[in-house]
Amino acid sequence: MSNIEAFYRGLGVSLSDPDTVVAIKTDEKAPKSMSQINRERLKKAMIQIHQKRKQGPPKSTSKADQYIEIHSKSTALAFILALLLGPLGSVYGSLIGGIVLIIIAFMLALADPIVAMIISWPAAIILATAAASAHNAKVRKTAELNYG
Repeated sequence: MSNIEAFYRGLGVSLSDPDTVVAIKTDEKAPKSMSQINRERLKKAMIQIHQKRKQGPPKSTSKADQYIEIHSKSTALAFILALLLGPLGSVYGSLIGGIVLIIIAFMLALADPIVAMIISWPAAIILATAAASAHNAKVRKTAELNYG
């Protein structure tokens, strides 16, 4: 038995001709081409995805979970914004920290733009992710205090 036959047998499919025809184990035992099988599988997968989207995300039952979900900041988004925009992107994590970093980067850029980038870009990434994490910790504490 070849690797291909073993693979399809594991999927519940038997090969009659490996190049053209595949018979799926169904009630009628009708042979179907690979493209028909792939279309059917894709259609089933799309229907399942659509049904899951209709249901929507799981709803949080407690008020604390809802508060956390609404007020928290994404650390991944903070990282990406700071990575792409530097000091300007760090404003998402912390408004005041971002503005201070922009001013420092501007003053450094007057002296030497390359050094300003080398210093301010990594600082922006670190500041943005740390600020978003600290914000999320404050949101969790606030939710615990207010909603138990």
